[in-house]
Amino acid sequence: DATGVTYFLMGFLAIRMIRALGQGEAAWDAAMETLQNPVYIVFHLLCLASVLFVAVRFFRLFPKAQPPTIGPLKPPPGAVIQGMLYVVWIAITLGLALILAGGLL
Repeated sequence: DATGVTYFLMGFLAIRMIRALGQGEAAWDAAMETLQNPVYIVFHLLCLASVLFVAVRFFRLFPKAQPPTIGPLKPPPGAVIQGMLYVVWIAITLGLALILAGGLL
C-alpha cells in the first residue's frame, strides 16, 4: 500500500508538468531542468521500483485468482499464465519504447 504514496506524488508531478507545458516553452524548459535534480532522479527510481514491485506481485497472484474452469475447459497451469503475462508486459514495453523513440509510427 505504500506504493500508492509514490503514485500520488507522481500524479502531482504530472499535473505540474502539464501546467508548465501550457504556460509556454520557457516554463517547460524550466520544469524539465528541475527534473535533473538528484532528488527527482531518486524519486523516479523509487517510482520505477514501486511499479515493478506491484507488477511482479500482481503477476504472481493472478494465476491463483483464476476460476477452476472456464466453461468446459480448465485454465492453463499457473506457470503458463504467469509466463504469458510477462511476455505481454515485455512486448508492450518494447513497443511503447520504440514508439517513443521514434522507431514506429
